[in-house]
Amino acid sequence: MNRPVWMLLLVAALAFVTTLLVSGCNEAKALHVNEVGADPAAYSGTITVVGVTKAFSNVDASVIGIMDLKELQCTTPNCNKPLLPVKYQGARPSVGDEVQVTGSFTQVQGGYLFVANELKVVRQHQIGG
Repeated sequence: MNRPVWMLLLVAALAFVTTLLVSGCNEAKALHVNEVGADPAAYSGTITVVGVTKAFSNVDASVIGIMDLKELQCTTPNCNKPLLPVKYQGARPSVGDEVQVTGSFTQVQGGYLFVANELKVVRQHQIGG
């Protein structure tokens, strides 16, 4: 009844790989603003986007504008910092808050709006106006 050692090692390796695959399925990769902003129509279903709160809508208090994390490196006055409009019904983050928003894109007049059902503040960055 002695099983060959290679068979036991094979079973252990398969169990390990299965565990990695199953645990990895629950963690979705957060996308960046520049990734999704280039072509919002390419993203369907629920996704998570990470960015930095830069502005707020004057028309709708539930809409914030988030910029890509890489834009924090640009410190010259003429930087083009494209914003992703995010609609969130919960507590509004502060300017400079790095956020992870989970939700989906919806088409609106003039483009796309990211409607978030979850917003998590990750950290705070000091940014200018």
